[in-house]
Amino acid sequence: MTFSGTTPSNTDSEGTITYALGDEPFYNCDHKEDWNAWQCSNTDIGVLYFESLDGDTYDRSIQPIYITDDNGSYTNKLNSMMDHVWDGFYTGQTRLSRFPAQIQGGKDYTLRMTGTPPGKMRYALRGDMTAIKLRIPYPNAGSYQIKVNGKVVPQNEWDEVNGEPGAVTKKSCGENRFVGVLNILEFTLDAGCEVYVEPRDAIQTKVRMEWTLDEFYADGGTTRFVDRLAASLGIDRSRIKTVAVYEGSVIVDFFIEAETSSDEDSSGATAELSKLTAAITEAVVSGSIDFGAPVLGLEGNGELLAGDPIPAVGGGSSSSNSNAIRKDDNIWDRYVRVQ
Repeated sequence: MTFSGTTPSNTDSEGTITYALGDEPFYNCDHKEDWNAWQCSNTDIGVLYFESLDGDTYDRSIQPIYITDDNGSYTNKLNSMMDHVWDGFYTGQTRLSRFPAQIQGGKDYTLRMTGTPPGKMRYALRGDMTAIKLRIPYPNAGSYQIKVNGKVVPQNEWDEVNGEPGAVTKKSCGENRFVGVLNILEFTLDAGCEVYVEPRDAIQTKVRMEWTLDEFYADGGTTRFVDRLAASLGIDRSRIKTVAVYEGSVIVDFFIEAETSSDEDSSGATAELSKLTAAITEAVVSGSIDFGAPVLGLEGNGELLAGDPIPAVGGGSSSSNSNAIRKDDNIWDRYVRVQ
């Protein structure tokens, strides 16, 4: 390597120079105070790109966005791109909801948006780096699907010990789960791979049954529960997504997805969800559905449908104080466009 001007004091072509984002944001780095930067002998650093694909991507504000790693050494606060649109003397107040962030490979990150997260998102990782896990908190329960190369990646198998889908282990791009109650979407993102997050039209449903967790899992657990529900409603079991199982006696939190997409037929999707809600309510009230134990309560989209109110985690009624999708939410949180 030759230089026409002054030769730099360090010419390591395998290193990286990055800006300061915490006490020790990247591995094997030296802080250069005069530069306001870090010099790293570490090539496992790349750029995370993500953007909203919703129709209001230029109008809706979700920033500032905070990205942190699990050990607290990395903190990044992102703003929108600069507004370059002008309406005469005034700016157009339109900004593309697209964000870049330099990150260390191999870590687990939480990406928290100030505004309500968009329904459709695209995520990509640029650089020769190892896979990361992204954790996206949502303000409401929702049904989402992950796509890689145009194909839906099913969420991880159920973990009976923890009562939730199995942990994301970064074994493949798009590996994912949605953790109910906490309302957190987690997925693996690898370099060169693009992950698309899309909402599904669904009703968020909760049922409380009179038995113990041991009895529930001894009777087949979530597999048997889904089989019974699908048979009663006459739908394919793949449309039922269990997101949480917890005590009180036994409460199962799940989604029933519509076959019709609101992108193609909004009124049709709404009608189908209403029909599903009525069908499961009738099945519970009439006793035609057998979950293996008496049903104490049934809720859909945060409303009591049958029986007694279901206690929320930590006490109280989930129908009056919960993370369920509710009809009085703002326009971004309506269940037909789950946010």
